[in-house]
Amino acid sequence: MRKDLHRLYAKVTQARSQEADVRLESRAPPTADAVPAVASDHVPLLPEQVDQLERLYRIAPDGVREFLAGTKGKDTVTPKEAEEMIQELRRSLAAPATTEARLEGLFSRDRPKEPPPGFTFDLYDKNAIPINTNRSDFQDDDWVGYGLGGGLNAALFHSGLLPLGPIRRHEDYGSLFTYDLTAEPGKDLRVALFADFANGYYHTRYIGKRFEKEAYPYAIHLGDVYYAGRDAEVQSYLEEPMRPVLDTTELFLISGNHEMYSKGRPWLAYIDGKHNPERQRQEGTYFRLLRDRFQIIGIDTEWFGHLRYREPWLDLWLANALNEGRNQGRINILLSTNEPYSYGNPNTTTLHGDLQALLDEGLVDMWFWGNTHYCALFNRSARFPFVGSCIGHGGYPYKTIAAGHTEPVPPRFVEDGTRFGGGDWPDPRPDMGNNGYCELVLKTDGTIELVYVDWRGRTRHQARLARRSNGQVDFLKV
Repeated sequence: MRKDLHRLYAKVTQARSQEADVRLESRAPPTADAVPAVASDHVPLLPEQVDQLERLYRIAPDGVREFLAGTKGKDTVTPKEAEEMIQELRRSLAAPATTEARLEGLFSRDRPKEPPPGFTFDLYDKNAIPINTNRSDFQDDDWVGYGLGGGLNAALFHSGLLPLGPIRRHEDYGSLFTYDLTAEPGKDLRVALFADFANGYYHTRYIGKRFEKEAYPYAIHLGDVYYAGRDAEVQSYLEEPMRPVLDTTELFLISGNHEMYSKGRPWLAYIDGKHNPERQRQEGTYFRLLRDRFQIIGIDTEWFGHLRYREPWLDLWLANALNEGRNQGRINILLSTNEPYSYGNPNTTTLHGDLQALLDEGLVDMWFWGNTHYCALFNRSARFPFVGSCIGHGGYPYKTIAAGHTEPVPPRFVEDGTRFGGGDWPDPRPDMGNNGYCELVLKTDGTIELVYVDWRGRTRHQARLARRSNGQVDFLKV
């Protein structure tokens, strides 16, 4: 392979050296009328695959547009925009040195800028985890890196044409993917919920350090290892920052769409690699976690289609779990990588439609999700009879958002702060939203406490919930 292309792919896939795990395969192009050939598990977009991407666009335009829209953080792109983006990817591969320089510029390694004087917080260690406020990869200008890194597999996945192999089924395991949360018996149980974390940014590293300091008994990641869940990305962005945490914390994971671009295999290998029956028990892509009067259910909304939950046997598994939780007097807490709705958007999603019957029965008391990059806590309503929360602000950089929208349901809290704001120093990035996670506290009195914490350890919002006399789980006055 040409050295300039090799360097570009190393840059795109965040390999730690030019000799790192960049597995590239060339395949014979398909006939004009055939579905493009499936790339191997870990391949960024190759020059010869741009033609295949164009063919795929003619066969499955909606799926390709969905993928391309995601590279720009949009819900959709027009057909004209999609065609122009495909040609831009072609030009980027035709001039790899120029593209590499462009991507390197987003890292700003040649012009690092420390936070302003006076900036500090309890875990700040500029030698161990330096902060470069000029860094702007994984933002809008990085869509070419996203497109190249996701590759043909990503477009195939969003088109429903990427074969993933058989899913692991709960009935094939002695655990049935159901695990008791037995840590710290008789005490309030803290569970760290976080999402969209794994991209190697400094704020994600500090979230990992905070988990280590807090020694949460349990933590649950709601998906996305960027950009394609490759071996090197799983190792660098997920395994490394979470390695110290595993000494004290049992980590459960749900897959996002990005892990699926590598068919979920490196991500599953990570789950298998850390597995032990005493402390790291997860075995599949979905699970039930039980604690006294609570049940946490993590569902897989990617294996059978992005933002979908319509496989009949999984529908039955979920319905049985929710009904069993309700009959046992448990608060049912649903976790998914994907969202039922988005802040400021009046429309629901395909996932909401897939689960609407169960939601209308009132079987879901609370629902947490990631995928969309912001943080908010929503009230329940007649249309959405559950307390909802998006926590997609774990790592992915996102633009500062404003509170005030009331669609599709009025929020109680919207994270409208900035990444470095709130101190006695000039804000170097007022354009970027604040990153963090949610601490879910299952209390011994049967109530729930939510604490939204940012990457610097500041409490951004707190709320208490309990089951009311009408059977609904709702907010308490604090």
